Amino acid sequence: MATATADPKAPKTSKKTVKQEIEDAALASVSVPLRKLLIEQMVKATPGLNGQPTTIPKPAKDPKVEAIEKVFFKNEGNFRHDSDRQILGQLMSALLGAKVEVTKAKNASKTVPFMAVVSLDNSNGHSYQLGSPVMFRNNGGSTVFEVVKGKGRSSGNINVEDMYDSTKLRFATQAEVEEYATKLVSSFENIQALRRWMGSALDTLLDK
Repeated sequence: MATATADPKAPKTSKKTVKQEIEDAALASVSVPLRKLLIEQMVKATPGLNGQPTTIPKPAKDPKVEAIEKVFFKNEGNFRHDSDRQILGQLMSALLGAKVEVTKAKNASKTVPFMAVVSLDNSNGHSYQLGSPVMFRNNGGSTVFEVVKGKGRSSGNINVEDMYDSTKLRFATQAEVEEYATKLVSSFENIQALRRWMGSALDTLLDK
């Protein structure tokens, strides 16, 4: 009777060591509840997922006022003295019969722990990946945590001045939050890096 021979082209499978099996089991026991917790917190903190609006409606303005304001905003650095800009703005307001803003107002940029966003612009020079979810760690902060090629990291500040400008920064979707959470807990190294970075914001929840 002919004996079966192994196919030399078949992929080789390496058996996991006892240590690897223990580490895999330990990671699974930690990652599943932690992923669930992270998703819950990101949903609670992220506009669009928590019922809060993702945009701020702007009041209607006279087209002439808007056109003049754009000129002021574009040339903010061209006035020798701030008082010159203020005086010119007052004159334009008097002529048009409507308030003319001479300095561009910054959008509300209130960030909270676990708020998840996707950066679409790095005009402030940050090195985070565009188009990928990141998460804030504290109130009013601008540092975030990302996962690149499976590794969690934080590097510098993200631009939050245009928080409600969807061409520069948008809030993460439910699917993005879930995928991001999966990456965050994919290894002990990522979990440890995230705990070190978030500090009490995460540890307080883990102690409950």
